[in-house]
Amino acid sequence: MSLSTVRLHQLLVAAAILVPCVVLLGAALWNRAEVLREADSSLIRTAAVMHEHASKVFDTAELAMDRVDDYAFDRSWSQIGSPGTTAFLATLKAPLAQAVAVWVVDPEGRVRASSRESDLGRDLTGRDVFGVHRSRDIGIYVGPAVRDGEGGERLFSVSRRRSTEDGRFDGVIVIALGTSYFARFYAEAAAPTAHEALLLRADGAVLVREPDDPQAEPRLPAADPLMRAIHARPQGGSAVGTPPGGAEERYAWRRVGEYPVQVAFSTPTAVAEAQWYENLKLYGAVASVSALTLVLMAWLALRRARAEEAALADLRRESAQRMAAEGQLRQAQKMEAVGQLTGGIAHDFNNLLAVITGSLEVLQRRLARGDTDVGRFIDGALDGADRAAKLTHRLLAFARQQPLEPRPTDPNGLISGMIDLLRRTLGETVVVETRFAPQAPPIFVDQNQLENAILNLAVNARDAMTGSYAGDWVTTVS
Repeated sequence: MSLSTVRLHQLLVAAAILVPCVVLLGAALWNRAEVLREADSSLIRTAAVMHEHASKVFDTAELAMDRVDDYAFDRSWSQIGSPGTTAFLATLKAPLAQAVAVWVVDPEGRVRASSRESDLGRDLTGRDVFGVHRSRDIGIYVGPAVRDGEGGERLFSVSRRRSTEDGRFDGVIVIALGTSYFARFYAEAAAPTAHEALLLRADGAVLVREPDDPQAEPRLPAADPLMRAIHARPQGGSAVGTPPGGAEERYAWRRVGEYPVQVAFSTPTAVAEAQWYENLKLYGAVASVSALTLVLMAWLALRRARAEEAALADLRRESAQRMAAEGQLRQAQKMEAVGQLTGGIAHDFNNLLAVITGSLEVLQRRLARGDTDVGRFIDGALDGADRAAKLTHRLLAFARQQPLEPRPTDPNGLISGMIDLLRRTLGETVVVETRFAPQAPPIFVDQNQLENAILNLAVNARDAMTGSYAGDWVTTVS
């Protein structure tokens, strides 16, 4: 396998692992933000429901105090302490499920009228629901949560000052509200997960806590993240914080109208993230399937690349074998042509040597007898040597080792001198016929190169013939 294929495989495998991981990481971060955003929205909606409920409760309590104030406005304290007032207060309290008792307290701090006869005469001088109204009219006051007698339910009081026509302090009207009423509503409004629903005063005193925690402090410290958030935005909002020694919490709160109380709802961030963890399992499964799919695709791509590489190697091998065969064929053809040419040249040399040898032998015998008429034998030997030199020139020209020597040449004479060479080279199956132009002018050419060109043309013409060579012929025209 080539280096490029290995790198391709490595890249595909890396992509098959990294791409799903990157997608999973991005999806996980996005989903976490969405889950936490939805958790915050749920907190805000729950706080809004709690706010609506508390607003109606406090508005109803204020209306009830208005009715009590109207009823007792022109009555003396002896009339207010009569059984008729007690019956009126009992009737007023009956439809109010949130109310535990309704009291009318005189300026000395004693309960002079109550929806419950058992409360008559109770001394409230030490209670802030009475004391805060003595000096001035502060409107509605919400007292801290207390236990209603020994073993009784927890309640908190809402009180308002009564004043005479000249503005003097004339007692208070108090409505005691049960915390269990609020706790039941909060439990129904909240999701069935870990949470904490609070109704608390502006100073952090907890009026209602759902679910109830006997070990919890009755007042949130000023350093608590929720209290800091409320002080920063008293009308309401949402925030994230970590209580001292605890885990991160998510809060939503709202002020209840113009009353000095807040509703707040919180849940641990870990609860919100639990849904995110469930989503991560699904995302992980999808990422795993995607990774497996990509790995499979990478494996298929690698397998295909290997198959293509093997096919290419086979093709190269076959091409090399074919080229080698063609080279061997061309070499064989060359050797055949060289063999034919060599045979003809050897025959020519043999003939020339025979002429030279014969002329010299005759010359030797004549000289031995004292015969001086030997000129023609010397000429014959010289002519044979000249022909041998020309044949050598032709061989050098054929081998392209002969330097060019252009000179005026008779074309008819040059071709006439090549007839025997052409016949031997072309073979017996080819008839060579010459037709010379009469009185052809000389040409300025290298004779050996021209002879080589004519020889090549003749050989190419022979090779171009089809069918049987018998009866075919080549015409050389000068």
